[in-house]
Amino acid sequence: MFRTAISGLVCTTFLVLLGFPAVPQEPAAKGAATESGQQTFNNACRTCHTTKEGDNRLGPNLHNIIGRKAGSLQNYGYSSAMKGADFVWDKEKLDRFIAKPDEVVPGNNMKPYGGLASAEDRAKVIAFLESSRPLPIELPERPRSAKLSLIPGARPVVLRHRQPTRAVDKISTHGTLHMADTSSSGA
Repeated sequence: MFRTAISGLVCTTFLVLLGFPAVPQEPAAKGAATESGQQTFNNACRTCHTTKEGDNRLGPNLHNIIGRKAGSLQNYGYSSAMKGADFVWDKEKLDRFIAKPDEVVPGNNMKPYGGLASAEDRAKVIAFLESSRPLPIELPERPRSAKLSLIPGARPVVLRHRQPTRAVDKISTHGTLHMADTSSSGA
């Protein structure tokens, strides 16, 4: 009976996991605004920056920049001015910084970049940076118990979340079926 319950639990877990993507799915087609923002980013920023996490170049990577404390990215040598900046990047602060970096953080190392004058282009870049953030995954609440019957006509096994009463000695595989052996464990 206990072996059947373990087999059912393993199969149920496998079936539940098949129903969820491991990585959040991006929209099938990026909007024209996002593509335009990427083009603007490539023209104005990509010489020194990337949006790939961990890929620092002449400038730090801008992966998840919105919501990050200024000058806080590990493994990048910020100027003392940027390290001392006491703010968290948001859309407004990014817009002002992209327009005139020296006014937002005097003494930064963004030379010879003098700023992006077009408010429209700045908005495109910020929209692109925002679109490269991972989408949150919302998982449904798991049921407290589940009924499972692997064999047609067999009585379903009720699986509940509770503390184990026996230790598993070994797990054997028979094709796609996994069996847990608890024969030498005391109950």
